[in-house]
Amino acid sequence: LERAAMEARIVKLRARLADGASGWSSRITFDAGHSELEAGGHPDDAVQAADRAMYGAKLYARSDGSDARSH
Repeated sequence: LERAAMEARIVKLRARLADGASGWSSRITFDAGHSELEAGGHPDDAVQAADRAMYGAKLYARSDGSDARSH
């Protein structure tokens, strides 16, 4: 999946959650991390990089009180 397509999917999902959550008493949020698997790279390394990005997004969201965007 190309980076731009992945980012567009995340934006679309965030919007769907925001629209659907208007009547709920709790807010739904999520964080996403992404990485690229280079040719010849190991898939586990890419997953670990995406995990680090996701946890970085969570920390960012908590530190400034806003929704994190994928990094």
